[in-house]
Amino acid sequence: MPGRFSRIPAAGLALVAAAIAGAAGFVAGSSWGTSRLPAPPPVVATVTAPSASAPPLASATSSGPTQPAASAKAPEPSSLELAAGGDLHALKALEMKNATERTPEEALAISAGHAALARADATRVADDLSADPKLFQDRGTMAYVYRLALDPDVAPTLLVALARLEDPVIADLLYDLVDRGEPGARLALLAEDLLRGPAVLPEASKALSLIIDLRNAKTCERAAVLLPRANAVGDERATPLLERYREKSGCGPKRTDDCFPCLRDKPIEKTLDDAIASTKARSFSAPWRLNR
Repeated sequence: MPGRFSRIPAAGLALVAAAIAGAAGFVAGSSWGTSRLPAPPPVVATVTAPSASAPPLASATSSGPTQPAASAKAPEPSSLELAAGGDLHALKALEMKNATERTPEEALAISAGHAALARADATRVADDLSADPKLFQDRGTMAYVYRLALDPDVAPTLLVALARLEDPVIADLLYDLVDRGEPGARLALLAEDLLRGPAVLPEASKALSLIIDLRNAKTCERAAVLLPRANAVGDERATPLLERYREKSGCGPKRTDDCFPCLRDKPIEKTLDDAIASTKARSFSAPWRLNR
């Protein structure tokens, strides 16, 4: 039966149906509805890969500072550097040059080169002494050792190496450098430090131990105690130290007072005289001196 919608064309009916369906969908998707619309699909970030020609990022290729190329080589040392280091060929080439034509740098390189060679000799001879302690009594070897020890460029290397060896001759040699050296000079100070150190002093002979104690005696009473030892074991090196006990001046404000008044008692004075005579009679033969 025709109704009031019978006059609406078919297209209009379609629009009305769509509107009704849309309204129903709005109600169903609103907070008032009992269900929600499905969540939209996740957005996937797309990363465009770098082209084959693009350079790699720095962070992707290295985690630290750029390292130098493995093929890089240190510059070759100059002839002066070689000579100063003891290279025989470079050193000889400089020495063959006329001295009037050498520059100050070349002269210095020659000096440094010979010092380097001497230090190498010092190390070698110390190794030889360590391997064969009999060489401590070989006058030729010890004379060479003593000559090296007088070289300020070589002495530290040599003396420290010798101080590690256990032989009384080392203590005697160090004392000789102290006794004959200029007071306060670097060589004498180094020799004395090594001599008094725990590596050398326990190895000192009885005669040298006495000498060290005599040098350290600061009071009259201490000097008097040492006199019997001097009489028993002292050698000629102790004589000058004992003779100073005879002096009756040198102390006090005007340096006119007796420094050792307790030695003026007749019995002690006799002991001092005996000690001086005994030490004079005992010679010391230094193995580094070729004439004795």
